[in-house]
Amino acid sequence: MAARRHTRRKELHSLHVKRFVKLCVRCHGEMMPISTELHPTSPQAKAIDRLSDAIKNAIREVSGEEPPWPGEAHGAGPGWRDPDGTRSN
Repeated sequence: MAARRHTRRKELHSLHVKRFVKLCVRCHGEMMPISTELHPTSPQAKAIDRLSDAIKNAIREVSGEEPPWPGEAHGAGPGWRDPDGTRSN
């Protein structure tokens, strides 16, 4: 008798969504200060910007909310908070 396959969900549980957003925010927060050392038109800076945009879009699609950093601010600047509302810096 064959083993029954695990049924995959169509959406994450709310705890997994929060964890996903927190991991994305941490990745973005650690990545963006590095980009400030690069000339904005350099290939590496453009690659970091594309990754930043992908992270923002993933947060929007998974959580249905905007990323928890203000506008296009890089890193953990003023007003930047983790999804749980705590300061990251």
